[in-house]
Amino acid sequence: MRTRVPPGEQLSGDARGQAEQIGRGWAAELRASLLRENRHASGGWPGTLAEARAHVARAMSARRMFITTPKESEDAARLAYASARSTWMKICDAED
Repeated sequence: MRTRVPPGEQLSGDARGQAEQIGRGWAAELRASLLRENRHASGGWPGTLAEARAHVARAMSARRMFITTPKESEDAARLAYASARSTWMKICDAED
């Protein structure tokens, strides 16, 4: 049986921190966008892993994130997703 490694555990400390920051920023931006539209930011995390990959790819292309392999990119996306979901659950509005 394979042991499941937590997202991002095999990334360097810098890459791990960057991926977590990407996730936190993504959740905060999404919440702010919903509030600007007079919508509630509530319920489960609405993001997808595909969106997380896009956020990481943008950071890589802007040279804000330095990862070198496809595996590292996927690990960073999964960590960004987990960070966003965790942040969302802390900042979203309670459902009525």
